[in-house]
Order: sequence, then C-alpha cells, then structure tokens
Amino acid sequence: MKHSDAIAGGIFASPDFLSQFSRTEIIIGGVPMEVQAVPASAPLDRDRLAALGLAVIEVRPDEQRSIERLISLTAALPEVAVIAAISMPDVALVRTLLREGVADVVSLPFNHTELNQVVLEVLARQADRETKLHPLIGVVKASGGSGATSTATQLVGKLADNDWGGEPPLLVDLDVQFGTVAEYFSIEQSGSILDLLRSTERLDDALAHSIAIKKDRFSVVIAPKEIVPLETVDLDSLLNTVQFMRMHFGAVVVDLPPCWTDWSLSLLAECDLVLMVGELSLHGLRQARRNLDLMDSIGISRQKVRLVLNKVEKKLFGSLRPEDAERTLNCEVVAVLPLEDALGQAQQAGESIYQHARKSKYAQELTKLAESVRALVGDGSKK
Repeated sequence: MKHSDAIAGGIFASPDFLSQFSRTEIIIGGVPMEVQAVPASAPLDRDRLAALGLAVIEVRPDEQRSIERLISLTAALPEVAVIAAISMPDVALVRTLLREGVADVVSLPFNHTELNQVVLEVLARQADRETKLHPLIGVVKASGGSGATSTATQLVGKLADNDWGGEPPLLVDLDVQFGTVAEYFSIEQSGSILDLLRSTERLDDALAHSIAIKKDRFSVVIAPKEIVPLETVDLDSLLNTVQFMRMHFGAVVVDLPPCWTDWSLSLLAECDLVLMVGELSLHGLRQARRNLDLMDSIGISRQKVRLVLNKVEKKLFGSLRPEDAERTLNCEVVAVLPLEDALGQAQQAGESIYQHARKSKYAQELTKLAESVRALVGDGSKK
C-alpha cells in the first residue's frame, strides 16, 4: 500500500453525501484522508489516486458510467485499496464489484461507525498481506486473587527481549472497573483505554502513543481511574482499537476483567494465545474448569489456552502437582510460578523481578514462560 507523507487516503463522493464532514481532511480508522466532492460519474485524477493507499469512491448502481469508472480504477491501480460507497446496494452489484477487485463496500449516506470499521477491516487485510499483525495475548484470571495482573506486568517486560518488528510490546489494562496496572508501575497519567475507545474515528499513531505510557522497553495503556460500567466498552470500538494497536506496537498483552462480558469474550476469541492464571488448589482448579467450560461453550478452542499456575508453594507438591492440573482440566500447564517474597518486594519498588532479583526462582520460571509464549505465537499472526 502506498502512502503520501501527509494524506494516505481519500473520500470521493457527491457533495450531498459529504455535508457531515466539517473539514476537507479527516481521520478514519487511523488513516488521514482528504474529502473531495466529485460527481459519481465524473473522471478522477488517477495520478492522485495512485499516491494514496486507500480510496472510498461513490458508485451509483443506476449509472453504468459510474460502475465502469470504479472497475477501471481498480484494474489500473491494483495497489490502491478501493472501497465502494453505494446507496442501497444490491447483492448482485456487490458481488460484481468484489469480483473486480474492490476491497469492500460501505453504505451511503455515510455512517461514521460503519465507515471506520470498514476502513480498519480493509487495513487489517492489507496488513495481513504486507506486514502481519503482531500477536494478541489474553491474560485471564481463573479466580480472584490468582495474580493474573502481576503475571501480565512481569511478562510484558520479558517479552521485550524479543524483536517484534522493531516495535515495543504493549500491555493494555482492560479491567475498566478495578484495574491495577497503573499501581504496579506507579503511573499517574490520566489518559486511559477509554480515551482510545472513544476516539476510534480519529485514532492514529500519534494519539495511540500519547495514551500509551512508555516504560523501560515496553508500553502500557492503563484502565480509567474512575469506575465505569462494564457496558461502557463498545465491542466494535474495542476490536478496532486492539487491531490498530497490533499494527503499531509489538506483541499486545491484554489483562482482562474478572467478570465476563460479551465484549471480553469476543476479544478473547480474537486472541492468538490465552493464558489462564490460577492457583494449584482444589478451589483454583474448580474455577479454572468453569472458565474453560465457558470458553468451550462459545467455541474458543483449548488448543490456544494455556494454564499458568501461580503462587505455587513447594509443600503443595505433596498433594497436587502440575500434572494433576493438566490431566484434570485437559489443558497444558505452560508455567509454574513460585510464591516468593522477592516478587512482592519488586512490585512495591515498582520494578520488574529482573531488576530486583534476577536470579530468583520466580525470574527463572518467568523466563521460561516468556520463551514458551514466543514459541507459541511466533512474531505475528494472520487473520
């Protein structure tokens, strides 16, 4: 996909359909786009279009010249992703346009949410062919107090040892009610994941990096300081934002809330790897099974779920062992993290376990976990 220095896309439609855009340059799906009033059958500047990566172009089903204009442009400019904007499209026309190389279709009059989503989906497919999306790793709690958030905060720092296309790994705190990632890193900044979700229509690299707090070798997006209802999170906005993050950061680790919602389960289904953090106890295994059964019921394969046994004490090996957990839950244990004072001391100091006690047993086991994660997800995924 080609891009000019400033404008990377364009919207070309009749004036009647452009009245909702107050400026001649807008951002849709993170793409700076020019807005240009052009009749549906009028010639378009091919040289100008060739400099763009993406073009939303009106086509009138009742005008053969309009249809031919679009088809000829897609044939002449195969590197430009063309989205057809159609009022009341019929199935036959849509099939014809897609067969002729149109990337997607959007309805007229424009709806900001739909347009944003379609642009992001087209960009994702382009990224799939050109750059790969970086992995999405979900961290979930088998039960409250299992230490999932501390595991996520320590893991993301170790993932920075790997090369993710030159981009830093990102940790996103999605527990919008009781998220504590900010406390782990002593972050006082006010910007949060909600600011990104509310800005999907103007989401770009600059905005994303202004909200993502840069730490040592990774970045963090925190949960809001105020408690908000779980239904505040819009699913489409969340999926679009996470998709954007995967294109502009390295591996993305999401710390999910303890309460399941439609949006958290939908995001979990998008993950390349799910790490369920639980304790090696009868209660911990019982709760892990309940969560796994829920995932089974909505079609999330256990093949992409791994167990992380946390806060494991040596004395427990006399009664329950990691192999027992694997056999009972039919799910692979990918790490056994010991209960150590060193971890709590590191967290109180706002440090990673490697900064505080790099030779500790916890640090050694965390290294094995990070290596296993990298082996499981590789350096990118294709959708």
